[in-house]
Amino acid sequence: MAGAAALYALYHVGYGMGADEMVFLFGLGVVYAIAFRLVRNVLVVWPLLTPLGAFFNNLDSGDIDLPWASMIGFGEVGVAMVAVIWLAHRHERRRERAAATSQEIALVGSD
Repeated sequence: MAGAAALYALYHVGYGMGADEMVFLFGLGVVYAIAFRLVRNVLVVWPLLTPLGAFFNNLDSGDIDLPWASMIGFGEVGVAMVAVIWLAHRHERRRERAAATSQEIALVGSD
């Protein structure tokens, strides 16, 4: 979890964050890692916490402008997450079908 939190904090280096902000982001990364670890569902972290936290931060500071790179990055991550979820669901369906077929063969063979 510490490694994931450190990577989360380091991701923000390009935004010109200071040391105190990096420490805060490391702590936030720990919170995100714990939230994910508890429920083992990426939807807890993204898209709920990350964009909502960024949106709240922008509202709080009065700065709503997001750089195009950030908006494109959120979109790319969203597309990648949908693709991974779809592939995982497809894999699980195939695995369940294979297990059901194996059980049917075992039942027919025992008769």
